[in-house]
Amino acid sequence: MKAGLMDGDPQRLGGYWLAGRLGTGGQGVVYEAYDAEGRRVAVKVLHGDAGTDPELRGRFGREAAAARRVAPFCTAGVLDADLDGPRPYIVSEYVEGPTLRRAVAEGRRFTGGDLHRLATAIATALTAIHEAGVIHRDLKPDNVLLGPDGPRVIDFGVARTADMSLSATGMVAGTPTYMAPEIFMGERAGTPADVFAWGGIMVFAATGADPFRAESLGGVMHRVLSVQPQLDMLPERLRPFVAASLAKDPEARPSARDLLLALISGEDGLDTPELLAAGSDAGARVRVPAADPTLGTLAEEVYAGLGPAERDLAPEVFLRLVTVTDDGQLIVRRAQWAEFLDGRHENEAAAVRRLLEAFAYLLSSDDQEIWLSRPALPQAWPKLRTWVQANRDGLVVHRGILAAARRWQSQGRKDGDLLQGSGLENAMHWAATGRRNITLSPVERDFLEAGAALARRRARRSRLLSATLAVLLVAALLAGALAVQQNRAADARSAVIASQRDSAEARRLAAIADSLRVADPVRAMLLSVAAWRLAPVTEARASLSGSLTQWETAAFHDPATSIQTLRALSRDGRTLISAGEGEVRVWDVRTGRRTGGFKGIGGDLRALALSPSGRLLAVISDLELKVWDVTTGRPTGVTLTVQGRFDGGDTGASFGQAENRLAVFQGEALTIVNLTTGKKRSPPTSGSFDISPDGHGLVIGGIDGMVTAWTLDRLTGVRLGGRCDGCALGVTYSPDGKTVAVARDKSIELRNAFTGAKLDRLFEEGGSGDMVFSPDGRFLSVANETSLKLWRVRDGRLLLTQKINALSPVVAFDPDGRTLRYLTESSVTTLDTTALTRPVMLKGPATNWAELSPDGRLLASRETETSEVVLRDVRRRTRVAALEVGPVRDDGHLEMAFSGDGRRLAIQTGGERPRLTVWDTATFRRIAAVAVKRDAQAIAVAINADGSLVASYANYQDVRKAPQGRGEIHVWQVPGGHPRWSRHQESVEGLVFSPDGKALAPVGGDQRLLDAATGKPFGRAYGSPGVGIPTTALAFGRDGARFATADQAGRISVWETASRRRVGILVRSGAGAGFELAHSPRGDVIAAGTGERAVALWDVETGLRLGQPITVLTGDLRSLAFNADGSRLMMIDSGGVLVDHPIDPELVASTVCARAGRTLSRGEWSTYLNGVPYQNVCPV
Repeated sequence: MKAGLMDGDPQRLGGYWLAGRLGTGGQGVVYEAYDAEGRRVAVKVLHGDAGTDPELRGRFGREAAAARRVAPFCTAGVLDADLDGPRPYIVSEYVEGPTLRRAVAEGRRFTGGDLHRLATAIATALTAIHEAGVIHRDLKPDNVLLGPDGPRVIDFGVARTADMSLSATGMVAGTPTYMAPEIFMGERAGTPADVFAWGGIMVFAATGADPFRAESLGGVMHRVLSVQPQLDMLPERLRPFVAASLAKDPEARPSARDLLLALISGEDGLDTPELLAAGSDAGARVRVPAADPTLGTLAEEVYAGLGPAERDLAPEVFLRLVTVTDDGQLIVRRAQWAEFLDGRHENEAAAVRRLLEAFAYLLSSDDQEIWLSRPALPQAWPKLRTWVQANRDGLVVHRGILAAARRWQSQGRKDGDLLQGSGLENAMHWAATGRRNITLSPVERDFLEAGAALARRRARRSRLLSATLAVLLVAALLAGALAVQQNRAADARSAVIASQRDSAEARRLAAIADSLRVADPVRAMLLSVAAWRLAPVTEARASLSGSLTQWETAAFHDPATSIQTLRALSRDGRTLISAGEGEVRVWDVRTGRRTGGFKGIGGDLRALALSPSGRLLAVISDLELKVWDVTTGRPTGVTLTVQGRFDGGDTGASFGQAENRLAVFQGEALTIVNLTTGKKRSPPTSGSFDISPDGHGLVIGGIDGMVTAWTLDRLTGVRLGGRCDGCALGVTYSPDGKTVAVARDKSIELRNAFTGAKLDRLFEEGGSGDMVFSPDGRFLSVANETSLKLWRVRDGRLLLTQKINALSPVVAFDPDGRTLRYLTESSVTTLDTTALTRPVMLKGPATNWAELSPDGRLLASRETETSEVVLRDVRRRTRVAALEVGPVRDDGHLEMAFSGDGRRLAIQTGGERPRLTVWDTATFRRIAAVAVKRDAQAIAVAINADGSLVASYANYQDVRKAPQGRGEIHVWQVPGGHPRWSRHQESVEGLVFSPDGKALAPVGGDQRLLDAATGKPFGRAYGSPGVGIPTTALAFGRDGARFATADQAGRISVWETASRRRVGILVRSGAGAGFELAHSPRGDVIAAGTGERAVALWDVETGLRLGQPITVLTGDLRSLAFNADGSRLMMIDSGGVLVDHPIDPELVASTVCARAGRTLSRGEWSTYLNGVPYQNVCPV
């Protein structure tokens, strides 16, 4: 944790809550912060005075733009930026670790391979920076962070792009001891200046001293210009590279790419992405102990150490330190000590004090008040987020009670300050039935009781007056009319109260459902349906949508609770063995029923191993290993003597994939036992291992960093790749025993089990953990403490990354080909992966290029090597026509667009002879062919609602053919193909006509609507709220009154078409989101592609994401569209997988009910909704 906030520091900037200061400089401050989902980020903010300086604002904007252009290799990526507000800021990844300067100051020196890896990482970062056309200009040890995944270069505060000139003042920017000689000579800093700084950093990392340090700036200049630092302390291999980088002549220095190439391999066959990936992998091996826990981790550690009394009090104590405003914004508040202590029993008050003392690091206080010293805690700590979510409506009500009670107390408890009417009724109703974790203080209780007493007294006086006047007929009639009116008002108030109660209950149920996704997936689904049935609030809809996209479908929890219990999951994931207290219990995890068991296994249980068939169980108890027949519950007769618990390390056993081979490891010794013959084999090394299905092969990821495949008959070995020092190795055989998957830190490679040859598939984002192939060998899964991943073997495609919180998980494929399970501690969780392992694919040519019609009714697609565009009926999934558009052009590019009514299709190809044709989708005839300039690359095409105008954007390789710029928009009349107008415009990524056909909206570049008839821009600009962040997609609503845009930072905005004003809440969907965008015809939902294979849904009015992203595609997303009534979303990927996803909440609810397979029982209802009349949420 870093320093806390200071007086005057903001608590929040945009959607980011600040937790403390990471550092400060002349221009600004860098804060640790957290976003709405608890993600840790770094926020750089200009000082107040600096924010008013146009030059500094401009430099700040250039920093954001420069950083965004850099590929994310050994750099900290920029996630967001707001450059227009009163306090401009940039949001980047948070790198957990010290700066290189701090690490060296604390005594660390880099030598040998460690220094080489550091050099490689920083050279990788410089290569990525320079490839983006950026010059860092202030590379120094302070701007290198040593993160858990390797070094990262940060801070582009004085970076410039290569085409920027020196400032008008001629000032130099950077740190003198790392400036290149040419800068002191008044020359412009280029990429060689960064290489010079790289060399200086290498000297510093090895020696702990700045290479050109002197007492004054003049002394520094002299040393930089004339002194060559000593390099004798550097490794011999690295020394010539550093010497060359420190050459006084910039022309004599190598480029960053040449440096990286030399450091990696010395081979020139790698392209830049491969080179950067290799450099990043090498840098990741620079190890730094993790000593920078998140705010949430710190809070959770303190909470875990609390006693039961303090834990019970924690929700109400922390909910006193936050509140919710009338417009739904969560804010922190200062609470008086009296709110925590007054009216409590002495023991309870003491527990409150102990709780506050335990969290002293995260709290501040004085004699009167206590408050959160880290305002980001409500976002950073998941437990507190859950408490807030479950009590959100109550916090609004309580804020009103608290303010009114304080006023009443300070004014002498006068009746005039009490709540009355509906305000009192709402407060009393919440206090009586709606409170969850908020306890009223004595003053608040007195305040509500006084208000209720006053209401009762006034009611009695009213009844006495009515009795006195009852003798008068007219008065009686008036009183009757008044009673009717009062009854109606009371009924209306009751309806409002009931609606508020239901809304609050729905939000609470939704929060509970989201918290149960892993622990009880079926109940989570049913509670989300119940929340929606109770009140259709956005939170309930989001939870309901989450139940449709969650992978978890079941969870089995072992009833055994003893900490001495050991468990084993069968290879097919269907059986759980639970052993402890002398007994073995066998469970069917699919039904939750016990199917067998036996006793007599001994008391001091140390290890279990289950054979691949689940028939044999090896048990290590006391000093004996015994093999049992699970079906009969009898020993098989195989016994082995093992070493004692404290006689040389852990003892364990594993069957691998062979039924009759048992591996026994004792410390670092490994023995393979043939259970049929009794023969034993002891390989010369140990580590992670697997036994081949036929029992003849053994593969070991050794503790020496080598992977070797051994034959068990003669113990001859074949190396599977080179040594990987410090790697966490993992190995497993394929089902046929011919292939071995080898996990090395962040990737997994496939090797021939007999020759060691590397196969042409690499599984990126891999890593160590429990690794297993599917029974048919088509898929590979790895589970570790934080994630479960699933790859497709034939192409190495990562299909699923599921976050889990597990201790030593064991993963298993069910033979049904649809189910994946993992065991952690006492629970087995089931994932339904049918959409990934058995996707429903379109018949016929693949969909390398694909476009859905605006109503999702038609699909146009083309494979790479064909000359036809295939037209399909989406609902029937049938092919209806093939449109001959000609052979694939030189650049292999194709753009397609349907008219708004789907009746016409525009197709544009690129290359030397680009073609633009328009087709009738009913008759399948070509109705127009447009002459496009030669040598134009097709970037975008659009056709208006009725198909009468077609627009194209082309980028010309030869600027002479477009003297006003490389890019040009053209519009033609259809049919006929006569030109209407053209306009030069740069950096356009897409074109979209408005539904009425009167406007054309460019995506990217100068973002103003164009008059479709003339091409003239009109109205205000739209697009990204930040400078230099391009828009990537645009979609109009059905009536054209609004449209949505997405930018490269992953932000989605909704605009009024007429005024171009933003409406609703700016959605921050994550970097890279929004290259595909669709606006529901109902106007309530936006669908956006997030990454290559995921689609997220967002509520337009609230900006809330509706559940987790839809990640059922197995190829890259190509197109998405809502159907005509907005009830369903259609998605198509590059592999021909067409997904029809329900959007209408009632459709979603019925689908979720079918997935759950039952309804919510009355017992479950009373547990979660006691006092609310029962509803059958999933009627048959």
